Amino acid sequence: MVLAGPLALVATVLVVSGVQKVRLPAATVPALAAAGLPPRRWAAWAVGAGEVAVGTTALVVSARGAATALAAAYLLLTTVSRRLLRSEGLQNCGCFGRAGAPPHPAQVAANAACAVVAGVAAVAGTEALVPVVADSPAAGALLTALVLVGTFGLVAVHRELPAALTVQPSPSSFRLRSTR
Repeated sequence: MVLAGPLALVATVLVVSGVQKVRLPAATVPALAAAGLPPRRWAAWAVGAGEVAVGTTALVVSARGAATALAAAYLLLTTVSRRLLRSEGLQNCGCFGRAGAPPHPAQVAANAACAVVAGVAAVAGTEALVPVVADSPAAGALLTALVLVGTFGLVAVHRELPAALTVQPSPSSFRLRSTR
């Protein structure tokens, strides 16, 4: 049960990402083209639907296969994220629909970390979130709340951190002010 929370966190982030691709497939099309994949709305929709299916399965099914599929999905996303880093002028990684950020090493690191979490859960075996909630509603409610907070944070790493890390301060922000 120790890994149920981290596994649920990375699964939920994948579901959120997939839902955004299904809702707004056109926002992912340029990233698909930059990654060398078919630059089509149907392809973005298919990627999103696959993410929703894999993430949802890992939330519901307590099986090593579900965690393994989640790890594989994140390994694929890590590879695609690395490829997107080499693209010139791409303004949106396509991760979360219109609210995405330009490709950034922080996204590669986050995807790789998620792959490790899912891989460890696959090797160790753990319960999925839904069975934990069913077996222990109080503990499950707390775990669910923590997963939702963590999901918000991990989505922010993908969407907001790249922009924050690339903002260049203006020279005037470093001027010392007189204390007179």
